[in-house]
Amino acid sequence: MQYDFDKIIDRKGTHSAKLEILPKDAPEDALSLWVADMDFACADPILEALHARVDRKIFGYTVYDMDRTKEAV
Repeated sequence: MQYDFDKIIDRKGTHSAKLEILPKDAPEDALSLWVADMDFACADPILEALHARVDRKIFGYTVYDMDRTKEAV
């Protein structure tokens, strides 16, 4: 699987903690290095899994202490 790390994703106006909590007088090109928040797009397999869950339209409590879950992690 290949990722495009050169694509710039504008996070301004998205309530991004790493941008919104910068000091008000910080320069426009200031780097927010205090939090590990990446500006890369999420990997397609993760997006597909999330879409599948959303499409089910049920957001109940999930049992996570299962072998299948542990193997995934």
